[in-house]
Amino acid sequence: MSEDREKMRVTLIDMANNMQIQATHDELTGLPKRYLYTDRMHQAVSLSQRRDTPFAALLLDLDRFKEINDTLGHGIGDKVLKIISKRMLDGMRDSDTIARVGGDEFSIILINVNLDTARIIAHKIIQLIEPIIDVDHHTLKVSASIGIALYPEHGDTPELLLQHADVAMYYAKHNNKNVAAYFPEMDSNNYENLMLVNDMKSSMDEDHFEILFHPKIDLATGMTCGCELLLRWHHPYLGMILPDKFIPLAEQEYTIVEST
Repeated sequence: MSEDREKMRVTLIDMANNMQIQATHDELTGLPKRYLYTDRMHQAVSLSQRRDTPFAALLLDLDRFKEINDTLGHGIGDKVLKIISKRMLDGMRDSDTIARVGGDEFSIILINVNLDTARIIAHKIIQLIEPIIDVDHHTLKVSASIGIALYPEHGDTPELLLQHADVAMYYAKHNNKNVAAYFPEMDSNNYENLMLVNDMKSSMDEDHFEILFHPKIDLATGMTCGCELLLRWHHPYLGMILPDKFIPLAEQEYTIVEST
């Protein structure tokens, strides 16, 4: 009877441990989820405050990864994510943390580094990702963009650091850079553009774009001689957005392309 109770106790402990892992770690990659990552961010802030040392928060987004899922299927995409996650994990120090916080987004904590060292490590991570990936008879090359925010220079809370790393990551992505460190001017110069880029696809799906017909009048006869087709974007928060604002962003994001 005592042996049965012991076996049951061990089984319950194993079940509890497995449930804990499932709650805090990503099932596909085995990396920490956002909840565990946020907890470690708070620990990093506390540690840096005690030791008076900086640390860096990095946000990494795979470039055009959606095309892999859309073209080859989510099964291939999942295998690519597992390969990339292992490459990054194998290249990290034991003291650092890498987490999967979104479909193709990863967050990284680099303990006790200055900005120059964080940049060097970020470029190393890019180099780990970029080698050719062979999966199910497909040969793929994946790139990434990384934003860096340094504690306490760029923020003294986990939330602010992640926000600024996010802004820096989008700055890198939309300026054809692999890596960018946050600086305050990014907010004022690029925040609206970032919002427009992020909202463009959903606005298309939700019919926030309106097509208008503008008649052309022959001044000599006063008769209509043609028309112009105009596009306007009724943004739910920013109001009317004119084409000279959103078309360059759409071209940059490959949402539209020039016809030949």
